Parts: sequence; structure tokens; C-alpha cells
Amino acid sequence: MFNSNKDIEEIVEDTHEDTLEDIEVAQEEDIRKGKLRVLKEKLKVAEKEKMTCLEDLQRMRADFLNSKRRLTEQLAVDTERAKEDFIQHLLPLADSFDMAFAHTDTWEGSDAGWRKGVEAIHTQLQSIFKSYDVTTIDAVGDVFDPNTHEAVSTQVGGGGAASDTVVAVLQKGYRMNDRLIRPAKVIISA
Repeated sequence: MFNSNKDIEEIVEDTHEDTLEDIEVAQEEDIRKGKLRVLKEKLKVAEKEKMTCLEDLQRMRADFLNSKRRLTEQLAVDTERAKEDFIQHLLPLADSFDMAFAHTDTWEGSDAGWRKGVEAIHTQLQSIFKSYDVTTIDAVGDVFDPNTHEAVSTQVGGGGAASDTVVAVLQKGYRMNDRLIRPAKVIISA
């Protein structure tokens, strides 16, 4: 079958080379599989880090939006407080106008030009109150309400008014946006 030793040597050599090639291919495949395994592990780690970063980002975004909402709400509250403070500083001025207008004899006896100027200033003050949604508490004839009235005195009989009814207002009360900023000082019937 085989002609010579040379043929046998060639066959052995070819087989040996094929075996070496198979071993090299197998080793290269093992190396590739190892690299693939390492790359897959790195991919898993990277995906895990990505998810962690995404969760952190979403949490930070939610925190930012919550902070922004709280700041907006706080700004609105602070703005309302500043408006109330401003109006409370104007209330003594309104009281002074009310006292001046209440003394009709003195008021009517004053110079007409001067009265007209004072009335114009009073109108400006009322316009400011209106622009800030400030309203007076009209209390005469109402049942006494400790949430909006401050009883300063009682009057026996009260002109036929029912008990605990407001018979006179000594100082007007005010609301701003339906929120009490000063109770009305009143006299109630006993």
C-alpha cells in the first residue's frame, strides 16, 4: 500500500500538522470564548452601571422637580404675606379716613377744595384695596362671630337686637382674598 517510508512520513507529517492546526484552532476558539465571556461580563457590569446611573438621574430629576415646586409654592406664600403686610400698614390710614368722615359737622365745615382732595386720596386708597382684593367686614346686624369679630364691649338691650348681635362697629375689619387680616372691633348686644 505504502510505497515507501517517505509516503508514511508525509502522511504522519500531514496528520501531525492537521493535529497541530486543530489544536491551534481549538486554542484560538477557547481564547475567543474566553474573550467573549469577559466581554459579556463587562457588558453586564456596564448595563448594571447604566441602570444605576439612570435611576440616580431619575431620582435627581424628581428631587429637582419637587424642589422647584416647593420653591414656587413658597414664593407664592411669601408674596401673599408681603401683600398682607403692605395692606396692614395701610389700615391705620383707612381708619384715619373713617374717623375724619365720621365727624360730619367738622367735615362739612371744612373747605370744599380741601375735602375734595382728601376724598380723592381716599378713593385712591380704596382702589389700592380693590386691586389687592381687600374687602371690609360689614358686621352691624350680624350674629357675633369670634372668627371675624373682636367684642370690645356689650350693650344691654342693644336697641331691640337679639343677644350676641353686633350693634356697632368701632373699627372696621378687613379680609384679603377671603382671608382675615384684621377682625372688626365691635359692640354686641347682651
